[in-house]
Amino acid sequence: EGLGDASAEPEDLGFKAYQDSGADRLLKLLKEGDVASEDGRQDAIKKITELEQLRTFPVDPSFFGLCVSGEWDLAYCTSRVGTPNEALKLRKISASIDAIDAGSAEIPGSGQLVHKIEWEFSEAAEEGGAAARDTKGVFEVKCAYNLSEVPSVPTRMIIGVEEMRLTCEPVNKTPRDPQQLISCLQAALPREFFDPNEALMDTTYMDPNVRVVCFLGMKFAGVRHVYVREKCDELTSALSESSVD
Repeated sequence: EGLGDASAEPEDLGFKAYQDSGADRLLKLLKEGDVASEDGRQDAIKKITELEQLRTFPVDPSFFGLCVSGEWDLAYCTSRVGTPNEALKLRKISASIDAIDAGSAEIPGSGQLVHKIEWEFSEAAEEGGAAARDTKGVFEVKCAYNLSEVPSVPTRMIIGVEEMRLTCEPVNKTPRDPQQLISCLQAALPREFFDPNEALMDTTYMDPNVRVVCFLGMKFAGVRHVYVREKCDELTSALSESSVD
């Protein structure tokens, strides 16, 4: 109500047209809506569920690897995060997937997943001591994944973290307190993004530009991530809205 064509019911647009516009309605909400509020969060979950009900995603493991490979910007997540420290700004949050080709000598149905966060960190001057210090860089969580061998879910990704790496730019300009920076990143990021070890990930919707991931398992069950191929700097996700000026 009051949202115009973007919220029109199926009988207004025709069922097929309503389905086809599902991804656009979700991205419009993420760009223009208040998804940081509880009402906005529930609206986003509703639109994500509508996309998942279309069951539009590749089911052949080889084709799946081809489709998901590349860089995806994180536009939204349904998990709740803590209040970010004002000293930390998250400039970009993305995931890169490099799938092993089915004809490769390496294990087919496996690949690399890298979570990447571009950050800026400000440390105040210490009274009678060190001057204020501003640093920036990249935090990466490098993972390996294998696809499930269960026939009913052949494209389920089973994640194992291999390395976490913090790189400053330039490399010789580091924070006075690197551990404080790590603590701030951990508080500001979804837990399943900061440390996805042993996570199970299903792709529940996919088109050329939008991908929805559903997490399963004991640690992160039910959490959804929305990724986009194009730059998502303008999207007002609950995550970035609270940590970027």
